[in-house]
Amino acid sequence: MDEQPAAILASFSDYRRIPARKVLRLSFEVPLEQEAETFARIGFPGPHESTWFAIARAEPSQEHREPPPKPAPVVRSSAVRDAALFCKEEPFWAFLEQMPGGKGRWQIRCEEGAAIAVREACGVTSRRELTPGSEALRKWNKLVVDYGDWRAKHWIPVEEFACSTA
Repeated sequence: MDEQPAAILASFSDYRRIPARKVLRLSFEVPLEQEAETFARIGFPGPHESTWFAIARAEPSQEHREPPPKPAPVVRSSAVRDAALFCKEEPFWAFLEQMPGGKGRWQIRCEEGAAIAVREACGVTSRRELTPGSEALRKWNKLVVDYGDWRAKHWIPVEEFACSTA
């Protein structure tokens, strides 16, 4: 029987102490291109069983000297959340209708209408594109400042915007 070795070459990338279970969790990275080979060699973790491994430092071949590149972190901007929350506010709808570029252009009557106006004003197809350092985020931040100024000049109690249920 020609059996493959159960060893894999991986880069030690992180660790985490878990005091409640009195363990240390070690993280190793393997290039995605080797995913199938890796699981063929070591198997999959099971929910009710532990599989023990021996871990040893390896002297990698020349082609493996550089660790695999880490994926770019996903940076969630609070602007994404804020945009969703602002779009629920009826005074924000009124602001969007009256802002420069919005006069006569939008008649916003619902949250989705406000979301469409925000996406158009920021030049994006999704509010998730309001990422740090982006032009869209700069436009969104200006929109928020303009909305704050508008609210200060046109103070309108939220109750006046409340939809009637009668």
